[in-house]
Parts: sequence; C-alpha cells; structure tokens
Amino acid sequence: MRSLWIVACIVGLAVACSDSEWLRTVDTSVPSTTITVEPVPSTTSPPPALSKKQAAERYLAIVEPYNVALETLEQAVNGGQPVEALRRHAASVAETNDIHVQELKATAWPAEVQPAVDELVAESEKAQIYWLQATQAQTRDALIAAAVSAGEHGGGAAADAIRNLLGLGAYDEDDYA
Repeated sequence: MRSLWIVACIVGLAVACSDSEWLRTVDTSVPSTTITVEPVPSTTSPPPALSKKQAAERYLAIVEPYNVALETLEQAVNGGQPVEALRRHAASVAETNDIHVQELKATAWPAEVQPAVDELVAESEKAQIYWLQATQAQTRDALIAAAVSAGEHGGGAAADAIRNLLGLGAYDEDDYA
C-alpha cells in the first residue's frame, strides 16, 4: 500500500510539473549582473637595501658556489682529466653561474653597489653562452676555448669593484680551491 502511495505522489508531481500553464507563469530568466574588479594597490614594497655588512656577507655567499665550481674546473683541466669529466665540471660552472646571476638580481644591494652588481650580472649572462658551449664540447681544446671565451666575460672588474665597495679583500682563488 505504501509503495502505491509513493508511485501516486510521483505521478502527481510529474503531471503537475508538466502543466504548460504553470510553466508559462514561472519566470526562468536569470538576472544579468556585471562585476567590476578594481585593481588593488600593492601593499608590499620592495625590501630595504642590505646594510654594507649584510651585503658583504650576502655577496660572498652568492659567489662562493660559482667560484668553487670554477676553481674545480681549472684544477681538472690542469690535471689532464678527460673531456667527459671536464664537461661535467663545465656543467657545474654553468649551473652555478646561472644561479648566482639570479641571486645577484634578486638581492636588494646598497645603492652605491648596485651599478657594479648590474655590470657583473651583464657580464655573467654573456659568459653563460660560452659555459653552455663548454658543456657540449667534444674535445678538450674546444672546451678550453669555450672556457677562455667565458672568462673574457668573467666580470672581474665589476667583482673587484663590488669587493672594494663592500670592504672585502681582493679575490684569492686559494679561498675556493
């Protein structure tokens, strides 16, 4: 008996819902709304520039992996390692060069240091082309030639200026060997 009651209710609803007069009286339109999004002014400001002491520490931390990789490659070349090993060392130099460029760019340097950092970044980006060539070199001579070309864009003058402005001593490759 209960199941007949449920069926009767369902049939009744179906008939009631199919009444075309009822359907014509129901407003099925959706009101149109326009949403305007106003840009929200940024509440974040760039980080303040590092102090001279902080900048010196940050600079040394940024360039250390690159300098270590560079010295390791130099030692491998001087030690007569095969080209396969030299390519791996060159890949390490290319990777650390790319990372140090990104970190130099991302750091808020003191105003007097920023131009020298910008120069070092520009030179390092030029050198990267040659470091990537070195990773593909088929011979020791080709790898060494690419490394020499990269070295022409090593940014030594800019790095020396940065070290001087930050009160750091002169670059000493023994610090990274």
